[in-house]
Amino acid sequence: MMRLGGHCVYFSISSVLLIYSLFLVKVKTASLGVAEVSLNGVWGLRNSNGSLSLSAEVPGCVHTALQQHKIIEDPYYRFNDLAYRWIALDNWTYTTSFSLSDSVRGSKRAVLVFEGVDTVSTISLNGVIIGKTDNMFRRYDFEVSRLLKRFNVLEVWLMSAVAYASGRRQAHTAYTVPPECPPAVQKGECHVNFIRKAQNSFSWDWGPSFPTLGIWRDARLEFFETVRLRSLITSPKYDPVLSCWTVEVELFFDVVVYSEGIIFLSVPQLQLEAKFPLSLMPGQRNTTFVLQISQNATVDLWWPFGHGQQPLIKLFIDIVIEFGETFHVERMIAFRTVELVQEPIPGSPGLSFYFRINGQPIFLKGSNWIPAHSFQDQVTAERLTQLLVSAQMAHMNVLRVWGGGIYEQDLFYSLCDQLGIMVWQDFMFACALYPTEQDFIQSVREEVTQQVRRLKSHPSVVIWSGNNENEAAIADNWFSVSSAERPRYVKDYVQLYVDNIRQIVQQEDSTRSFLVSSPTNAVESEKEGWIAQDPYDPHYGDVHFYSYLADCWDWRNFPRTRFASEYGFQSWPSFSTLRNVSVPADWDFQSNFSSHRQHHSLGNEQMFQQAQLHYVLPNNTDPVQRYRDSIYITQVMQAQCVKVQTEFYLRSRSDITEGKGHTMGALYWQLNDIWQAPSWSSIEFGGKWKMLHYWAVRFFSPLTAVGVEDNGDFLLYAVSDRNKDYIMKAIVKLYHWNSFTPQCSLESDWTMVKGGGATQVFQHPVSKLLTDCGNCTRQTCVVIFDISSQGDVVRSPLNYLFLSSPRDAEGLQKSQITRMAEAIFQNVLRFYGNNDSISTANLENLLQLITSRRAPTSIDQPANPLRNAECLSLSDLLATYGLTNASEVTVDQLQLMCPAVLTQVLQPSCPNTNSVSVTINAQVWGYGFLAVTIINLASLLGLFLVPLTKKSYFPKVLTYFIGVAIGSLFSNAVLQLIPEALGFDPKADDYVSNAVGIFGGFYLLFFTERVLKMVLKADSEDCHSHFPSMQTTDGTFSNDIVISNISNDVIPNNMNNDILSDSPKKKPSSQTMSPVVSPVSEQEACVFSACRWLRGGGMSNIKTVAWMITLSDALHNFIDGLAIGASFTLSLLTGFSTSIAIVCEEFPHELGDFVILLSAGMSVPQAAFFNLMSSMSCYLGLVLGILVGSSFAPNPIFAIAAGMFLYISLADMFPEMNSVMMENAKGSKEKVIYFVLQNAGLLTGFSGILLITIFAEDINLG
Repeated sequence: MMRLGGHCVYFSISSVLLIYSLFLVKVKTASLGVAEVSLNGVWGLRNSNGSLSLSAEVPGCVHTALQQHKIIEDPYYRFNDLAYRWIALDNWTYTTSFSLSDSVRGSKRAVLVFEGVDTVSTISLNGVIIGKTDNMFRRYDFEVSRLLKRFNVLEVWLMSAVAYASGRRQAHTAYTVPPECPPAVQKGECHVNFIRKAQNSFSWDWGPSFPTLGIWRDARLEFFETVRLRSLITSPKYDPVLSCWTVEVELFFDVVVYSEGIIFLSVPQLQLEAKFPLSLMPGQRNTTFVLQISQNATVDLWWPFGHGQQPLIKLFIDIVIEFGETFHVERMIAFRTVELVQEPIPGSPGLSFYFRINGQPIFLKGSNWIPAHSFQDQVTAERLTQLLVSAQMAHMNVLRVWGGGIYEQDLFYSLCDQLGIMVWQDFMFACALYPTEQDFIQSVREEVTQQVRRLKSHPSVVIWSGNNENEAAIADNWFSVSSAERPRYVKDYVQLYVDNIRQIVQQEDSTRSFLVSSPTNAVESEKEGWIAQDPYDPHYGDVHFYSYLADCWDWRNFPRTRFASEYGFQSWPSFSTLRNVSVPADWDFQSNFSSHRQHHSLGNEQMFQQAQLHYVLPNNTDPVQRYRDSIYITQVMQAQCVKVQTEFYLRSRSDITEGKGHTMGALYWQLNDIWQAPSWSSIEFGGKWKMLHYWAVRFFSPLTAVGVEDNGDFLLYAVSDRNKDYIMKAIVKLYHWNSFTPQCSLESDWTMVKGGGATQVFQHPVSKLLTDCGNCTRQTCVVIFDISSQGDVVRSPLNYLFLSSPRDAEGLQKSQITRMAEAIFQNVLRFYGNNDSISTANLENLLQLITSRRAPTSIDQPANPLRNAECLSLSDLLATYGLTNASEVTVDQLQLMCPAVLTQVLQPSCPNTNSVSVTINAQVWGYGFLAVTIINLASLLGLFLVPLTKKSYFPKVLTYFIGVAIGSLFSNAVLQLIPEALGFDPKADDYVSNAVGIFGGFYLLFFTERVLKMVLKADSEDCHSHFPSMQTTDGTFSNDIVISNISNDVIPNNMNNDILSDSPKKKPSSQTMSPVVSPVSEQEACVFSACRWLRGGGMSNIKTVAWMITLSDALHNFIDGLAIGASFTLSLLTGFSTSIAIVCEEFPHELGDFVILLSAGMSVPQAAFFNLMSSMSCYLGLVLGILVGSSFAPNPIFAIAAGMFLYISLADMFPEMNSVMMENAKGSKEKVIYFVLQNAGLLTGFSGILLITIFAEDINLG
């Protein structure tokens, strides 16, 4: 990285919003003495006649509000742009009410601020008109202190922009200001040049007509006593003579009374602090300060992407007004210089046209930006981020914000600052002439002043341009103006763009160049009176070039210009994008829908004529498939055409041929779409990449191999944007169309390839190449090539050259690429998810897998453009594509994310360790402890349920729940824990169906054996039971010894008979045994006197089985906790599934343990205490399970838990279920009842876990 240091460095403060992280904007501004009341939120909205009245969000627009209330459908659906034209032709009123406290209303000044009103409005407060607006690009401030009351009503009456523009045109009677209307094919509105509004909103050749109305930016009230800080700006400058940075700091205030104060500026990263006195006279005032850095400080420079880093340094501003307000502002600042170099070139007439950043010439490669949506309130941070990150992923370092749209929101420029994407900023005038009435000029002057002050602090903004194609419109007489009238329009042109806009820009920003138009001859245009005779002269300035019928594969058809700022070819968006706004009847290029969406005259014909030059057009007999194939071929054509043209510009940077060349910029038209329609974009509406964008990743690569055929020779150029020179060679191979085995391979000599240039590294006659290769002709072979440095430190992507058109190729087989791609995604989803989606947890596993299976040495080379890039975590990736809260990713979303996912393979910092750290989601801890707590409560069930064992229905209930426990434990072990332990997906390879078969075998044997025992009356007297003392001498189910203990220790005497009797008339059995109570030793008595709640028999009288059960259950519960903890780290659903199985098992298990402890000589308090203590070990297991499961592979835990679950279900609880039946079912009818309950319990438990396993991906736990 280049560093600049010196004896003096100064700072200026930014007036705009800069981001602290890659995808989020955070600017802290705090002030004391200044009160701010936001008016954003829900307003009332009604149309002119009151027939529609609804709520509406501010910021927002009328169309969005109507759609949210389902008054209209999606405006982009089919022909709705025409069906909803009535919205823009009506007038609308926004209304809100608000209350203010006396202290706020008592402020000396109150200002109503609208950051953006779209567009023509009359604003009233409490019935008094306070102002009007007529420019959507301006901020409006209104003084309202005398009008405010405790309760206030604010109204914004919006006039139809269409009607306003028409009225302005009618009032302009002296002469016409063309164009009157857009071409009919655009289905648009007229006279857009008479209103300061997004010009594309009245329609364009790639977009619909939606002349929106609304309050599209923030609205608020500001209250203050002495001073208000309106804005602050930084203007960094570098003095090469003194090797010194100077950056002016300009602050803009509204001042009520004369004020004095102090300004503190600090840059902690540079260990810099300074303070300055401040004095302000009443009125609108601005003042400038300079902050000097110590001589030893070194400043890191901001570089465009691909040429260095983009450091942004935090600056703190504190303003203290004596006896008045205080302000604290934090901004991010950056250092870089930019120059537009126009100087003579040896061997060429004219002047150069290139940008020098920090003293280094930079080839600008990128695209043109249009508004991302017709309704700006629907342009989310995620949408902006996805588009800009996609541009950077294609190695773009510049975007031109086109002059027919809007000045983008702050986030756009902040993201460009972070991503290293330079911005060519047009002012919002395009493809038209404009009026020059005084009020129009004055509105434009305020617009330009505000926008320059808002944007100039962004290091990404490198140039201002006055308009789009308006110089060319006059020079080439687009509007058929007579020669007699021409001087009038030239005069208006100069008055608007030179005398006003240019003058303001140069006054406000001396750090950037200003171009009056684009395209332009720049300095030469100025010499010719601002309208050049040929604005497309390739010897000067920038050029826009479009030619749809000439063969785009022939590079000789393209101008060898200094800078190509627009060029491109149309294509249709993908069928999946169009399908959302169309019906099957529309899926034909002869349909009304296809005609309606095509706003470029003869656009479809031009696309297919260009494609037919080199490809066989689709001819499938199925009309829908033919439609889809035709869409595909337009994208193939577009990608190849733009590739050839871009590569021509890339290799022309170092050449001068016939006095032309030295090309230093290639910005194709256009990056993004505004709706689902044919256009020149490389990214469709919604974010899906067209084929062109995938190819841009290659042809904009930092090192590119460009091959062309010239005069019978095959020429190969190494085009390098590297910051250093490399010795390189080319490898050229010829392949048959039907083979992946090269027919031959050639290598060039080693050649020095200069960084920032294009170097020819290989030349060979094509005829000799084919002859030497053998068995190759132009029709049978294709040339594949790349270039690499010594030691393979840097290598270009593979590139190709067709020696004939694919339509003439011999041996070319039908492509299976689409099917292969679909199969790949289906396989990914089949293994990691289901056929429709993949969970975010499994997507993270996929990221881990693809980044772990790579050769580390191959990604840590300097040639890797992403070797220093920060690895995005899964949450960052999801946020980038607007999927912040998604728990599932669909096929289409995965395809959209695929480039970003695969990019991680090239990043040494991946996998992102943050995503697999021991930092555990709070839900895991919360749900884990909740599950274990519920399980622990089961240890106390004996206190409440043992008395109910006298009830006749209790054994049946117990039988059912034991069956549920067996089914859930068995299925949880087989369906979930064992697959997790062995590391495979239970939904792969029909495992679930096979596991159901395992249960089926187990269940079939159980069912058959039980039926035979009942039929043959061969029940055995199995004594395995958790209830050894429940059988009396007559075989009845009893628990009197236990109940008597509970009665004496827990249950009040007056409740005994009510609880222990089946009915009021039934007496306790006379055969109830009395508990044996041994004397308590003196020591034991002493102990228990301190713990009266543990009163009972002596410890020595408790049988060994009680301690065995207690310790065994402690281990059992510890493993339960391990399993629950590890399961929750895998997913919440798995955790719940395991917890359900354990809860089902713990209900009968803990109840039985409680009875055993009582029978072994413990008192009720003792049994409850030790049973609870043994269950508490589940908490220890939970904590360990979560920690282990989050840090390591939890497979051993699942293996142990699976084994224990199978043992408990089959060896422990299954015999117990049979025991309960044998002890209580005395007749055939009773046996059938118990048999049905056993079946119901088993099937319930198994089915519950089975359903969770099968439908896991469809269950959203929030």
